[in-house]
Amino acid sequence: MTYIKILGCFSASMTTNKFQSSQVLFHNNKSYLIDSGEGVQMLLSKYYIKLSSIDYIFISHLHGDHFFGLAGLLTTMNRRGRTKNLTIFCPKGLKEIITLTLKKGKSWTKFDLIFHEYSQSSETLLSNEELSESLQHFHSTTESKELSQCRNIVISVPTPLTDYQPDLSFVVNAAKTVGENLVKNQVVILESTTYPGTTVEVLIPNLEKMSGLKAGEDFFVGYSPERIDPGNEVWKFKNTPKVISGINNVSTEKIQSFYESIIDETVLVKGTKEAEMVKLLENTYRHVNIALINELAI
Repeated sequence: MTYIKILGCFSASMTTNKFQSSQVLFHNNKSYLIDSGEGVQMLLSKYYIKLSSIDYIFISHLHGDHFFGLAGLLTTMNRRGRTKNLTIFCPKGLKEIITLTLKKGKSWTKFDLIFHEYSQSSETLLSNEELSESLQHFHSTTESKELSQCRNIVISVPTPLTDYQPDLSFVVNAAKTVGENLVKNQVVILESTTYPGTTVEVLIPNLEKMSGLKAGEDFFVGYSPERIDPGNEVWKFKNTPKVISGINNVSTEKIQSFYESIIDETVLVKGTKEAEMVKLLENTYRHVNIALINELAI
């Protein structure tokens, strides 16, 4: 069997009998999606894999990213008019939770989901109880008008490289959508990986243009790099320190208050450019280490 790995910024064909995170398996002219982490839709598109060709989804272990990624995938499938059934393989006991997640967000209406459960892996990183509790406050939607009802809006979209240049089209489109529904006193936070200056030079102009409001006065803006290490059993979302920044003091105070309500520790930096640089530094550090180990492994 041949696997096409689509997690990260590369594709690799390999022969293996072990599932790896976020892959597509082609067998007997059918496509099998292995897990559904953040950014998987963009990567499927990058390698010309149509969502309509996915007939089976495997969820290898309980991880919040896989479930919210799954909700997004099914929402997109529904929006594009999918009608054929979809089969989901998942650890035993998770069918009810997955169904609850999707129904709360009305993620599918035109096709049926067929579940097959198997013995749960020892690699589970999130208990059923933890996920069930989080679902009490979870709501997914494709209705952009609902953004006007939010107090805090976090933008975390892909920023791929196109011809070795940063592609900010996802950020621009998200900013325009938010701007069209922006109301006074809301807080907008960008988390996507990008170059220093994006918040001020790209995000804010689009928000102001679409809303007619003034950043720092009518609404508040900042940048806080996403810090996720999937699979790490020690450092998870809640206990990983969060770097935060704002375009002015009021923005910073509101953003800090928001993250302190869900994160154990926040780290304040001087401004949005500094926070954006933190993300680039961490990514570069990780890539250099991975490249070094790969060379030594050879």
